[in-house]
Amino acid sequence: MKTCKRVIFLDIDGVVCLYDPASLRVDKLEYSFDACKRVQKLAILWGAEIVIMSDRRRFSGDGFILDHEPLLQNGFCALNFHIDIQTPVLGQRYEEVQSWLDEHPEVEDYLCLEDVELHFAGASKEMIDNLVICDSTTGFTLKLYNETKCKKQTKHSH
Repeated sequence: MKTCKRVIFLDIDGVVCLYDPASLRVDKLEYSFDACKRVQKLAILWGAEIVIMSDRRRFSGDGFILDHEPLLQNGFCALNFHIDIQTPVLGQRYEEVQSWLDEHPEVEDYLCLEDVELHFAGASKEMIDNLVICDSTTGFTLKLYNETKCKKQTKHSH
C-alpha cells in the first residue's frame, strides 16, 4: 500500500470553484478548469495527495462531500485523492486539518489551499506557514501556483 508523505488540503469554493465578482453569491459559483489543473499539477509535481476540507461536506446528510464529480470533470485525477478523502467536520477548519493529520502520522508535509483566512484563526504557526490564501473570485492563480511551488521546492532542497 502506498504511503503518502505529502498532502494538499483543498477548499473547493473560492479556490477552484470561483465566486462571481459581481454578486459573490454561492449559487453563482463556477469551476475554474485552470485553477483545478494548477492544483492537480502541483500535487503531481510535489508528490502529494489531495484531501477535501470544504464546507460543502456540511450540507450532505452523511457528512461526505455532496458531489466531487465536478472536480474530476475539471481536471483532477481520482488517483491523486487520498483514500481518506476528507477532513472530519468538527468546527474550525484548522481543527479539522489537525485532526486529520493526527490520524495520519505518515504525512511529513502539507499545504492548505483556502480562501477564508478566518478559518485558520487560532491555528499553529506551522499550519499558518503551510496556508495559501486565494482570492475567492480568482482562486488558485498562476501567480499563487508559482509562489507555492517555489516555497515548497526551497523548503525541501535544504
